[in-house]
Amino acid sequence: MQSPCQDVWLDLPSDPRLDLSGSGLVFVRNRTGFGSKIPLQIQLSLRCRASRGGRFDIKIRVPVWATRGFFVKINGRKRSVKAVPGTYLTLRRNWRDNDTIELRMPFPFYLDPVVDQPNVASIFYDPVLLAAEESGPRTDWRPVTLDAGDIGKSITGDPATLRFSVGGIAFMPH
Repeated sequence: MQSPCQDVWLDLPSDPRLDLSGSGLVFVRNRTGFGSKIPLQIQLSLRCRASRGGRFDIKIRVPVWATRGFFVKINGRKRSVKAVPGTYLTLRRNWRDNDTIELRMPFPFYLDPVVDQPNVASIFYDPVLLAAEESGPRTDWRPVTLDAGDIGKSITGDPATLRFSVGGIAFMPH
């Protein structure tokens, strides 16, 4: 069977429907969601609607922040993949109508130093920037102590609301 196209490149589209009609393919995002516990994760499910099936590659962008893993299921079966953050992962197979691709990417916590003040850093629960909740303006920096090996071990909270705490200091999305 002739392939509808050579390669399909996906950058985790936010659009619920990616129509590649010229190739005979339509990808429909079934769901995008977030996990309910730390680490929060993006879960994305795509369904292939192929008027013509065939062997071709689907190349999926692995976000640079996906350092805690990038997990793939095709038609409900786990696939062992070597996903490198900041690159594209190639899924090569004979694709058919109604094939599904499920992706899961746990969020890491990490620090991003301020450019002109390397001793000051922002806390990210990627891709979400977290900010300390203060009752009023401050004239000084609030010190925060984190586990250097895994800063996530120092942080508690509720990923569903994106509200966290570090040493009694409340953090929320900025």
